[in-house]
Amino acid sequence: MGTAAERPARTLKGRVDAYERRLIMVALERAGGNQYRAALALGVRPTTLNEKLKRFGIGVVRHVVDLARPDPDERRRVSEVLAESGGRISRAAARLGMTRARLRQELRRLGIGVERTIETEQHPPG
Repeated sequence: MGTAAERPARTLKGRVDAYERRLIMVALERAGGNQYRAALALGVRPTTLNEKLKRFGIGVVRHVVDLARPDPDERRRVSEVLAESGGRISRAAARLGMTRARLRQELRRLGIGVERTIETEQHPPG
């Protein structure tokens, strides 16, 4: 029946593909062509977005992005994943589909501090 980019929109699968393609295009436009930011906005891993870009035959043109003003949705998403991971960089990075080093860069760029809660046993005085 052809690739997703060639599939007619008359079938259910064709309509779903067309809708998904439009969502991806909007996310990429809002992210200035930044695939990582678009993936966060869509709630998928960057590798998943990359696969969908290939599947739909979408080429990405990168634009200059104002890094001084990070996207609040991206900041919120990274903060949520970090909190759900208990402040553990390794776990959060894995859930976001990136390396620990990349996550640390993003945390600095987004102005997110990391506080890790360490539970210790409390011994009564005496």
